[in-house]
Amino acid sequence: MSSKRRGQDTIVVDGQHKVISTLIEKNPIELWNIIHTKGSKTSLVRVAYAKLKEAVVKIDPTLVEKVNKEHEQYKAKRKIAIELKNGTLGTSKSHFGKVNPKF
Repeated sequence: MSSKRRGQDTIVVDGQHKVISTLIEKNPIELWNIIHTKGSKTSLVRVAYAKLKEAVVKIDPTLVEKVNKEHEQYKAKRKIAIELKNGTLGTSKSHFGKVNPKF
């Protein structure tokens, strides 16, 4: 059984059970903030997350841009760590041109 929530599932918000599809339609920013707070265990299946993302972009596109930027940074750090472990960082096989010594 998956821990990801679907549109018809409920989550507890301020002590009340709320349906995810209703939150996406009526208050997507609240659901977005619940999902994207540090340490949150709430996640949605792809279809529900895509609907949520679409609704949030219409209201406040900067929230989506911020999350996308953080995700890209996470992927880059993970890639650097793998290259560092394999010994390819800084060589011709590396995906990164210059290495910042602060890493």
